[in-house]
Amino acid sequence: MDLFEHQAKELFAEYGVPVPAGKIATTPEEARAIAEEFAAAGTSRVVVKAQVKAGGRGKAGGVKVADSPADAEEKARQILGMDIKGHTVHKVLVEEASAIAQEFYFSFLLDRANRTFLSICSVEGGMEIEEVAATKPDAVAQIPIAALNGVDRARAREIAADPHAGRQGHRARRQGHPRRQRRVPPARARGAGGRRLRRPARGQGQGEGPQLRQARRLGRHHRQRRRPGHVHARRRRVRR
Repeated sequence: MDLFEHQAKELFAEYGVPVPAGKIATTPEEARAIAEEFAAAGTSRVVVKAQVKAGGRGKAGGVKVADSPADAEEKARQILGMDIKGHTVHKVLVEEASAIAQEFYFSFLLDRANRTFLSICSVEGGMEIEEVAATKPDAVAQIPIAALNGVDRARAREIAADPHAGRQGHRARRQGHPRRQRRVPPARARGAGGRRLRRPARGQGQGEGPQLRQARRLGRHHRQRRRPGHVHARRRRVRR
């Protein structure tokens, strides 16, 4: 799935997941009008968020808090047209600001190394999740998800039970998906003196019938026929 943030939130809302109220604006004037609607409903502060399919929008300056409709218009003017990791911002999401008590990180992604799906979650989420994963790996859980079973209510509760046991999740992934072992070819048989025994040529093993022998002779005969204009050189063995 490749969705914008506002599209994902609309999908969540259809299934009863609570999301902040917001609307899309493509011009600074539209952002101001949306902020005025929120102000009339009693919400003065809004968040203007760039809508691009890329991470790191906050660090790039694509997410700004506005305290008034005029401020929302100004913030939208700053964000629209920005370039964030090669993506130009053509629209912004203006939504009501929320009082943040704690931030969590939760995601489902494709684990290409183990050819399965993976759930990554942490109680120390937010904009610095990459830094948290690098400095505090125990704070990020990595839980494998079977493609055939998916995530039901019981599995979801299991994931949320201990979201900071990163090491346990890592061990579970390794136990559930062992590394592929390299196929080592069997050792060649050795004869007296440690010399390797030559494998019999194809068709020269036991049980070779007369039809197979005749086919081999005919094939050798056709290979040795001289073609017009072609000179065959004879090889001579020289004994030293």
